[in-house]
Formats: sequence, structure tokens, C-alpha cells
Amino acid sequence: MRITLLFAALLAVAAPVLGQPPPTAREGQAFQWDYPDAFVVAGDVSRFEQQLDAGVWTDVFMMVGDAAETFSTPIPALTPGLHTQLVRACNTALCGGASSPLDFEFVADPIPDPVPGSSRIVDTPVP
Repeated sequence: MRITLLFAALLAVAAPVLGQPPPTAREGQAFQWDYPDAFVVAGDVSRFEQQLDAGVWTDVFMMVGDAAETFSTPIPALTPGLHTQLVRACNTALCGGASSPLDFEFVADPIPDPVPGSSRIVDTPVP
């Protein structure tokens, strides 16, 4: 009985978290991740790669000058809907493990209203 109550309490706490919708993203925003400077130095990190929707890994950041601890890359135009992004650190020889997946919903910017009126042909253009 005690185990059943404990399980029910844990389920009640976890249910709202599990039911939350993924964050939304738009073109013009950016993915951002942290990677400690000590790891950059220790792993001789020279770039980061990202993977979108289980596609190919692509370079997203080349290290230039001073190492930083927070990195970002622009969110590209994607089809509206659910997507997943992963990032990993690489040196000149190999890449490390991938980050936890970031599940998000890409939202296209709305089409401006109102819709222009019907086009027509006229003898002279309006000045």
C-alpha cells in the first residue's frame, strides 16, 4: 500500500512536467549551449557540430581567438513542426559525444494581413 501511494505521488508530480509542450523557435533566433573553457583546452576543441532531425552532422562554430563558455548558432529556416537538435564538440582528430536532445517546435512567422486586393490591368499606372 505504501509503495502504491509513493508511486501515485511521484506520478502526480511528474505528469505536469511530462505533459509540457516543447519550446517554440523561429528563424532569426539561435541555439545556445555551454561548454566550459577547461574542457575546450583539455580536449583541444576546434569546432562544434550540430545535428538536426537525425540528419548529417554539420559544422556550426569554429573556434577563433579566446575560448568562451557559451556558444550559439542561428536557427535555420525549417518546416513548421517538431524538430530535434544535438550538438557535440570536436577537435582535429575526432568528435565527442552528443548533448542531450533539444526537442522544439519550429513556428513559421505568420503571413501579414490583410491580403492585398485583386490585381488588375489598367491603361495608366497610379502616380
